[in-house]
Amino acid sequence: MGYFRCLSKSTKRFFFSYADKVSQKWMKNTSEKYTLKYINKINKLNDCDVVKKFNINQYHTIPGLLLFKNNLEKDLTEESGLAHSKVREYWLRRGPRLLCVLIFIIVLTFLLGKYLTNVSYDEQIYSIIIGINMILYNIYMLYQRLIDSISSAMMRIGHDHYTKWKSERIYNCIKITKL
Repeated sequence: MGYFRCLSKSTKRFFFSYADKVSQKWMKNTSEKYTLKYINKINKLNDCDVVKKFNINQYHTIPGLLLFKNNLEKDLTEESGLAHSKVREYWLRRGPRLLCVLIFIIVLTFLLGKYLTNVSYDEQIYSIIIGINMILYNIYMLYQRLIDSISSAMMRIGHDHYTKWKSERIYNCIKITKL
């Protein structure tokens, strides 16, 4: 890493910046989802209609909503550093190893196929194209793995917060007379 620090440092910064953006997006999505679940649970207890879209201006009178939303956002913010560890795990550690092993297997398969079987030039080109497609597919799956991992972690935090609220609060006694 000594000679190529200028490349690795800028690459890491880009990856971490991207993961932070993904994390922020999923923090927002999770906050909206579980705030909406809170509102719908209160509405269900009060025999009101289900809400389809969350709008804080419309539902600011619901008891405990602001506290629930603030605590949820606090929990999500505490876990926002998770994105950096996921980048290290999936893109900086696992990615290069996976790529090297995949390239080695493709080259080995290509060479063994060339020397052990009687293949034409077109079949060799075809096997190279298949190998390139395999590499591109694995890179794409590794890219998606990071996003899926961050989103599932944020949703897990939201779910834990919501179930904790449901189990700790005596929400059956909350009655709203008017929204």
